Amino acid sequence: MKNLLVLSCIYLFSCNPATETKIDATFVDSGFKQKGTAVEDADTALTADSKVAAIRTAVQAINSQTLQVQSFNWSEPSCADVGTITYYLNNDEIVKVIETGFIGDGGWIQEYYYSKGKFIFSFEQNIGGPAGLPADTNEMRIYMNADTLVLQKKNKKDLDDVSKKLTPASREYRILKAWKDKNFGEVLCN
Repeated sequence: MKNLLVLSCIYLFSCNPATETKIDATFVDSGFKQKGTAVEDADTALTADSKVAAIRTAVQAINSQTLQVQSFNWSEPSCADVGTITYYLNNDEIVKVIETGFIGDGGWIQEYYYSKGKFIFSFEQNIGGPAGLPADTNEMRIYMNADTLVLQKKNKKDLDDVSKKLTPASREYRILKAWKDKNFGEVLCN
């Protein structure tokens, strides 16, 4: 119940229709080597642990930058009573997206991180459960390198399946296109 209250507060403070604000921070080097427009590891022979460490460094760098913020409200009766999606831009490039939503007795917050247009990390937290009972909380972390899964954690435990590959039709990339079209419900619910 306490977690649902926290999610509700986050939602209430983030629900400004199509608003734009700026946040201040400083930039920290991500430790990634850029080849063309794709972000790849500096050494393709890096271990999974080294790749995860590099991704964490890149996420920390994104969170420490001065970013332009654009926030939009959305809803889709089939999957969300109410939702907010916030895009964080660095020089007109989307580097972070935070999506929140509520349906029934539950809600979620999902953060997506990008480097040079490539998806590198997501954190998802789902909170909910039947009314009158303690809320369940589940967390998922996904680390990606060159559109291939490096590590997936659920509730801080490593998951064995490391076969995920991303395509332009993957949700992580459709969410970028939704920023231009503003068709958030269609992208997030399908």
